[in-house]
Amino acid sequence: MTKYTAVAATTNKCMENWGGTSEFTDEALSQLAETAPGKLVLLDFNPEKRVGVVLSAKNDNGKLIIEVDINAEFIVHEPYRIVPGFIAHKDDWENLDSSTVHRIIKNAESVDYGITTTPTEQGLPEIKPTK
Repeated sequence: MTKYTAVAATTNKCMENWGGTSEFTDEALSQLAETAPGKLVLLDFNPEKRVGVVLSAKNDNGKLIIEVDINAEFIVHEPYRIVPGFIAHKDDWENLDSSTVHRIIKNAESVDYGITTTPTEQGLPEIKPTK
């Protein structure tokens, strides 16, 4: 197993595949961090492709920072990012204009984490080996 550190989510607004935008509140990121340790890390959220586990997590000024233990035989390539699979327990939906819907996630719980090359949130930094 090899330890890595990644930013899994931020409070930044991001474009969703359903056509609207969404964002986590700072409180929701803290709740994701509290519920992340022990959650599985899956390749593309496929439950048959378990590649690691979350060791720890914290909300660092609007960034969900996670430390993960990845199986030694799994190669972490540069385009990979780790993102949360979660359940939103409380969210608000807003119509920004006639064609755009915005979701504000206020309360969330980590379910698992996925390694992907196509994260919804753009601009997440590269997964780095933990020093």
